[in-house]
Amino acid sequence: MITHNVAMPRWRAMVLCLAGVLAMTKPLATGISLYRETLPAPVSNYTTLYGWVESAGPVIDLHQLLLPDGAPEARQYQHTYAQYANGVELDLVVSRAGDDWHRRADWVVLYDPDGRVPAEVTRSAQTPNDVRRWGYAALTRLSAVAKYATRGALWEAHLCLELARADLWRMWAVAEGVADAQYGVTAVFDDPRRPVPAAIARTVAQLDAAALVAATTACCDLVIATWPRAMAALGVPGDAPPLTAYVRERLRKVAT
Repeated sequence: MITHNVAMPRWRAMVLCLAGVLAMTKPLATGISLYRETLPAPVSNYTTLYGWVESAGPVIDLHQLLLPDGAPEARQYQHTYAQYANGVELDLVVSRAGDDWHRRADWVVLYDPDGRVPAEVTRSAQTPNDVRRWGYAALTRLSAVAKYATRGALWEAHLCLELARADLWRMWAVAEGVADAQYGVTAVFDDPRRPVPAAIARTVAQLDAAALVAATTACCDLVIATWPRAMAALGVPGDAPPLTAYVRERLRKVAT
């Protein structure tokens, strides 16, 4: 599998290429976000993709490594990052070809002479366990904000709030029926509707104890409101768990 992420001023594209090495690979496909219409040229074939790389100018820096550490060779992939002089970022992941391809809706097949990329689109689907996992992760981090704010450890509190908000975005994406909800805020803004929570700005805070607790409380309130909506969107009844009330009360005590 080859993934490459191209980032230039005022546009971005996420390219997912399947199999082998870039120059002699098959199949080769790209997966491009909804920012495709802002690209300087459409990606429709291998030549277009190669042309981007060729016109990117000299490489400023390059980093490569095998991931994940300790994995069997058959399950390892090579990650390559390159920064080009004209602003293009190339983020490539190369792995062995497999037979269990799952085609995303935004893929454009550039090169597949053997027909290995399926015609049928497989959309990612979240489960109630995903919502629970993200919800509990958010709540434990929000609770940690109260702990760190009390200690005056504001950087730790700030980090916990940021991580909790990332999981809130994932839950919100499920509640709004956004595709690929696991990508959180990116998925929400890739959706043509861009369904942003009305109170999300209140969850952002400067490095100040009172501001952090207030923003964390707003984030907690959004988790409480979003949890049952996300579960309902998956056809499963489920209120927010008792931990939400505990965390909310803990934050209230810090604020007072």
